[in-house]
Amino acid sequence: MNSGNSFYREITLALIALVCFVSVAEVAVNYLYQKREVATLYRQKTAEYSAYLSDALEWPLWNVDEELVAKIGSTFTSNEEIASLVIRDDRGNIVYRRDKPAVRQARKDLVIRHEGHEIGTVEFGVSLSSYEAKDRQLLLNGMITMILLVAVLLGAMRWILSRLLRKPVDSLVAATGAMVEGKYGEIALPEIYLEFAPILAGFKTMSDAVESRELSLKRSNERLASEIAERRHAEEALRRSEERLHLAAAAGNIGVWDWDIVNNILLWDDSMYSLYGIRREDFAEVYDAWSRTLHPDDREYTEGEIQAALRGEREYGPEFRIVRPDGGVRSIKAASRTYRDESGKPVRMVGTNIDITARKETEEKLRSASRYTRSLIEASLDPLVTISPEGKITDVNRATESATGRSRKDLVGTDFSDYFTEPE
Repeated sequence: MNSGNSFYREITLALIALVCFVSVAEVAVNYLYQKREVATLYRQKTAEYSAYLSDALEWPLWNVDEELVAKIGSTFTSNEEIASLVIRDDRGNIVYRRDKPAVRQARKDLVIRHEGHEIGTVEFGVSLSSYEAKDRQLLLNGMITMILLVAVLLGAMRWILSRLLRKPVDSLVAATGAMVEGKYGEIALPEIYLEFAPILAGFKTMSDAVESRELSLKRSNERLASEIAERRHAEEALRRSEERLHLAAAAGNIGVWDWDIVNNILLWDDSMYSLYGIRREDFAEVYDAWSRTLHPDDREYTEGEIQAALRGEREYGPEFRIVRPDGGVRSIKAASRTYRDESGKPVRMVGTNIDITARKETEEKLRSASRYTRSLIEASLDPLVTISPEGKITDVNRATESATGRSRKDLVGTDFSDYFTEPE
């Protein structure tokens, strides 16, 4: 099976990302809300401390009772949340001072008044340790909540996806396997959810189309095999015809000729006159008398073969057509041997002529049948393929070239399964 992206994996990752994003957002919002609550609590505490100091120090500062001021300051700083305290009189002199070492704090300035007159100032610092500890605890609680939420949601999503998504996908996979094996009757695609109905219906339509195509291709291959068998019968008939020709030659049904090249005397036997349809008294027994019987389209080629034999390039043995006096055209197969003198000059040529008209007509019929067969194949809109017993493609039509995107030349000789079966 081809490797690729997994829809199940991708949708799972997308949901994981969504859940994480929502969880982080929820934790962040909750953290900011709790932090704002802590800040509000800090402001309330600061206001309470300010009100307490204003009330507690008004009369001691007015009466300049430093001992009482010191007691109030000592009592106030005994609170763990108070990090520092400085009390000054109306002249700015420090009446009481206490600083707790190495404590992060937020300072607050306060003016002490009596009947509208400023009688002193107070500067106190509130320790931030408890509030920072609350912040850290809030953040930790948020992280734990987020992790638990993500774990629960991911587990739930995995169960839901495995139940709701994998089941129809597994059905498609099973149906694909059945289609690959050609078991179209076993393809079952239950309509589980409306969202999957179009996919399942499309797959069913595709499998039906593939089954129909395979049946059509099978019938076309059967017709093609029948036509090939007919062609083989025709070839067998041609072979038998050639055998009969050989038998006829053995019986003396072969024209024999003898050409005296030096004196240009051409002698024929009775079979030659019969083949050419010429009476003996009408034949001049010279080379030109024979060349005039050649078909106009074959004259140049045939005489060229004569000249090649005279030059010693090869023996004369072409196939050519003649036109008989009655207008009939016959196909002749020649064979000969050239004799030369001591100097190598050709002096005589002896040969035979065989009437192969019947064979040529049979070959033409075969070619016509082949062209007709090919036209039937090419006329089909469905891909038609002939294959060997080994599964190799031996011929295709244009529809197959279009379906595969490859030319006939590229397809012939390749494996049928490379193009017309589903990948495993």
